[in-house]
Amino acid sequence: MKKLYASSGPLESLVKKSIARNILPTNKYLIIVEGEILPIKIKTASILTSALREDLDADVSLCKNENDIHINCELYGSRENTELAVKAMCEGILNTLNNKTSATIYYNKTSSFDLISMDVLNLNNRILNIAKFGK
Repeated sequence: MKKLYASSGPLESLVKKSIARNILPTNKYLIIVEGEILPIKIKTASILTSALREDLDADVSLCKNENDIHINCELYGSRENTELAVKAMCEGILNTLNNKTSATIYYNKTSSFDLISMDVLNLNNRILNIAKFGK
């Protein structure tokens, strides 16, 4: 009997997600990032999106509509476990950043907002750097 082995990397993640899709239930979460300053909300959501993708192997997308920032998050596993993981990740990131943002999490909902482009994220980073360090 032959076995498939994947080294750590994109192939391993692809194999794990394929198996998980067929075996485990899919859970969707809408995370709304709240705060007063749009560039800080975008940066917070960007960091949170990266952490969800890297640490929880979630399928995520970052969405924006004027001043509202949403994260679509899809995880494979039991609702109880995925909900705890998403809440813990949000709380940990927000507590670490300590930048006056918060997050509200909704189960089985997705955002209808447009995806944020890399151009918007890059511009946002430049705005924050100018605000922090000057020209």
